[in-house]
Amino acid sequence: MISGRQPSISQSRQSNTRAWTTGARAAADVCVLGGGVIGLCSAYFLAKEGFKVTLFDRSASADGKLHGTAPGSAGLIVPSHVVPMAAPKVMAQGIRWLLNPESPFYIRPRLSWDLAKWLWKFRNNCTDQHVKDSGPILRLLQMESVSLFDQFAKNDGFSFEFEKRGLLNVFIKSFSLEAECSALESRRNLYPSFKVLDREQVREVEPNLSQRVIGGILHTEDAHVQPAKFLSGLADQLQRMGVVILSNTIVHGMETEAGVVPAVATNRGRYLADQWVVAGGSWSSVLVRNLGICLPVEAGKGYSITVPRTHDLPSIPTYLAEAKVATTPFQDSFRFAGTLELAGLDERINQRRVTGILRSAREYLSADGDWDCIAPSVGLRSCSPDGLPIIGRLPNFDNLIVATGHGTVGLSLGPITGKLVSQIASRDDPAVDMGMLRADRFFSICNRS
Repeated sequence: MISGRQPSISQSRQSNTRAWTTGARAAADVCVLGGGVIGLCSAYFLAKEGFKVTLFDRSASADGKLHGTAPGSAGLIVPSHVVPMAAPKVMAQGIRWLLNPESPFYIRPRLSWDLAKWLWKFRNNCTDQHVKDSGPILRLLQMESVSLFDQFAKNDGFSFEFEKRGLLNVFIKSFSLEAECSALESRRNLYPSFKVLDREQVREVEPNLSQRVIGGILHTEDAHVQPAKFLSGLADQLQRMGVVILSNTIVHGMETEAGVVPAVATNRGRYLADQWVVAGGSWSSVLVRNLGICLPVEAGKGYSITVPRTHDLPSIPTYLAEAKVATTPFQDSFRFAGTLELAGLDERINQRRVTGILRSAREYLSADGDWDCIAPSVGLRSCSPDGLPIIGRLPNFDNLIVATGHGTVGLSLGPITGKLVSQIASRDDPAVDMGMLRADRFFSICNRS
């Protein structure tokens, strides 16, 4: 352990643990399980705190770059996103969408007790009170992340196309625009800087919209990054900081002794660490299952299509409101991203859902490129039953921290989550009130088995 830092496990317990795991490799002060945006950001802030860090990732491409959901995401940094996925009318809307194979939301029918429990808990959180309670913490997390992205861009020596150009929500139905304006006004304290635009004004901001668009809302605080460049640059920075990154490393199980996890078994052998961070996204529940912990995280599959950037595509990030499709301009490409498909840990591509994204793009945008032949990307977003991240130490295991459940805003909340993980590992006071994010909040329905 770093000199001067108080260990998370007592010295006597640590000594016994080391003896019990003879033959394991001494990995680090902290091992991070997961090489997506949450894992990389956690490793970064842990290393900045002086921890010796090793990061495990289950997969890697041929050139050694880490995989994850974020590289194919829209890349949006969204302080405007303060309503959790669990909100009123979501269940009813979702049921209606089930009849449409190209809809923004789909639940693949399957026999799963975990899914049934997740849906029940999700339904119970779809209330006005939950939205009201969640808004301030989501707003704070998003604004903290924007500030941290700023610091990355200015101080850490790698370029990832970080731009603060806002986010334009556009509408093709007047009642949808009116409903959104009403909702924003009711939460004006959380939305201090949005602008409502009529048909003419929205085209002054973004001319490359179809004639069907009747208006929009501009959120001026939002930003975007090129996600693959951000993750690649951050991984390179980690290696310069001395973080050991082990790709193609699959965790088979966690070993336990006296209320701690002393080691994990992997396809590369067994590894020791004083603390563990479970940041495996949709696979986080699998990582802790052998501990008897049922972590209520469902995989929400999303799709993206990246096309060459042309002059007739939007020049600022644009959200196609009714279709729930995000579009993002990068320096040399343009991305469409959308859908949420609850289908378990299934990364197969459902082409009908990709078709739905492109059909929506042609409804809202003036461009009509030959996009159908471009291969889509797919990623699984970890979704909690209340639409809020799950961050904190897990009950009964003093040296085990979890960071998952970010839904569609994992990239946006990556930096602040990483900072919170480092503060929890250091046993410092977190930068925000963790009450609504704590990792044990679902254990009344997910007991050890």
